[in-house]
Amino acid sequence: MNFYSHFPMIRYNGILVTDLFKRFTISEELLQNAAFYEHYIVQEGETPEILAARFYGSSRYAWVLLLANNIRNPYYDWVLSDQELYAYVQRKYGVGKEYAIHHYEAAGDAEIEDGTWVTQNFANKVSVSNLQHETNVNEAKRKIKVLMPNAVNRLDVALKEYFKTTNPTV
Repeated sequence: MNFYSHFPMIRYNGILVTDLFKRFTISEELLQNAAFYEHYIVQEGETPEILAARFYGSSRYAWVLLLANNIRNPYYDWVLSDQELYAYVQRKYGVGKEYAIHHYEAAGDAEIEDGTWVTQNFANKVSVSNLQHETNVNEAKRKIKVLMPNAVNRLDVALKEYFKTTNPTV
């Protein structure tokens, strides 16, 4: 099942094209119900296509993983490899600024929880570099929700119904 095959068609400059501006999301009820998903930790090198093939039998279901995890940009919202992450940090902060201080965090202070962002003047602090900050953000992306196959079937039906009722094919 190709995600975009469900989308309505529109005319653009006289050519029939897929309307990519339509949006479809998975209901919070489905995503909050533990009977419909399990958590998975993405390993280095695993892509949505690889995981879709493993969990659903076809890489064409990659869109299910992206939708279930609210991933809009699979190039930057998905877990980056170490090499991709380092290149991203260099583009974002500049070459040579990978280890510049991004922010400070509380450390060992009874009043404030460790890891809380604090000012430079805070007594019990540790510095966090640009690279370490982006690594932490990247690592948080590893825990994803994988919908169970029966939920994927429900999702496919809902997707077809949504586009059939909201905007028929032109």
